[in-house]
Parts: sequence; structure tokens; C-alpha cells
Amino acid sequence: MTTQNRFRLLLSAFFCLTLVSVSIARPARPRIYPASGFWVVETSPANRQSLVRFYNDNLQVVYQETLPRRLNIRREQTQERLNAVLEKVMEQAKAGQFNEPKLVALELKK
Repeated sequence: MTTQNRFRLLLSAFFCLTLVSVSIARPARPRIYPASGFWVVETSPANRQSLVRFYNDNLQVVYQETLPRRLNIRREQTQERLNAVLEKVMEQAKAGQFNEPKLVALELKK
């Protein structure tokens, strides 16, 4: 076996081991979905503001808030925080009162 063939074999083995280790290195986190309700984020491309609306199971808007920036809803952290706000909103809607005026802005600052 020549030196070049050994190098190719070693390189291909290293590549295969790297692929295997990357695929098993990070197990998928289970998604936690809210028990009731859902949220929708609308972002205007003109002024880059985000409107966050929270709905109950009857498709009625329970709470909405406008943020002065874009939200990256692909981030798990943003989704988790919006779900946490949704739970607060649903609890306050059942009680019939809202205590905090800017729930989303406060939660996203954490």
C-alpha cells in the first residue's frame, strides 16, 4: 500500500467518524407545546416592527402587543419565551384581568 493510498484511507475513515459523531452528538430536544391557545407574529418589512397576537382555542384574539423590532421566531429560545407569555395571557384571560401592560417585551428582555 502506497503512502497516498494510506492517506486516502485515513482521511475517509476520519470523515466517516466525524459524520457519525456529529449526528449523535446533540439529541433532539422535545418540543413543548402550549396546552391551549397559540400565538402569531406578523412583521412589517417597511418599518421592521413585530405585532404579536395571542389567540385562545376559539380563535379569538386575547392579547396583542407591538414590538419595535423583528423577532426571529426560528430560534427555540424565542418560541419558548412566547409560549411562556401565552401561558400567562391564558391564565389572566381566565381570571378576567391583565396585570402587566407589556408582557412580551418584558419576557424577551430576559
